[in-house]
Amino acid sequence: MINFKQHLGTMLRKYGELLKKVREEQSKKIPGFLEINDGYDPPQYYHRLQKDGDTKQSKKYLARKQMNLVKKLAQQSYDKKVEALLESRIQQFRKLYQVYEDEEVDGIYERLKPSRKALVCPIVPTLQQQYEAWKNKTYEPTHYFQENKIFETKQGETVRSKTEKILADTFFDEGIFYKYECPLRVGEKTIYPDFTFFDWSNGKEIYWEHFGMMDDPTYLKAAIQKIDFYDKQGVTRYARVITTFEAQCCPLDYKAVQALIHNFLMPKKQSAIEDQ
Repeated sequence: MINFKQHLGTMLRKYGELLKKVREEQSKKIPGFLEINDGYDPPQYYHRLQKDGDTKQSKKYLARKQMNLVKKLAQQSYDKKVEALLESRIQQFRKLYQVYEDEEVDGIYERLKPSRKALVCPIVPTLQQQYEAWKNKTYEPTHYFQENKIFETKQGETVRSKTEKILADTFFDEGIFYKYECPLRVGEKTIYPDFTFFDWSNGKEIYWEHFGMMDDPTYLKAAIQKIDFYDKQGVTRYARVITTFEAQCCPLDYKAVQALIHNFLMPKKQSAIEDQ
């Protein structure tokens, strides 16, 4: 799950790398700056330069054969503006990163002691409240090939394959609540993702589709069509849909499954700090 504080950290690293790069270019700086007179066609270029101890700037015309110098002066002027912007943004991002916490508005309510919390209505439903409402909402799973659901999971439902059971039991062991084959209305079509989860980063749903017979040509075609359908409807993979695959020659990589779980599905840890 990507939260805003993580995004701030990413931006700090990105801008830091850009700043390092532009400063390396600035270390090759040529004294002075470029002046352009657009009243001519083509424009005329001048090298403005102020010598040490001199209060006036010299102005030297740059001929067409000096275009390399023209470009270098133009580039360093651009680099200087980029450097100033990056320095300003890094300072702003760093200050915000130090004080900002995700769900900080939720936290005011969640940290109230129970007797006070019972008297207060949060300005918007907290993520915890959204999760409880989502979890308690009943649904009717698909009955398609119901007779194939023979593998019972630790959560209590039956699923269609050993791999789905292993996935379901792994989610259960990690303390992650899921809905199996919960209907999802996308456009004019209702589909049934293998697993549906609550996304703690934004309060929306995230889906897991496991494609377990990728060596079967008919199954492969249907799998590609389903993935393509998600993409066309804007339900993008790894932002909203996690996909895993296996075939007889290529069993499911359970280390990769654990990585996906921890990167996308692990719920936030709630703190119980009482109001004083």
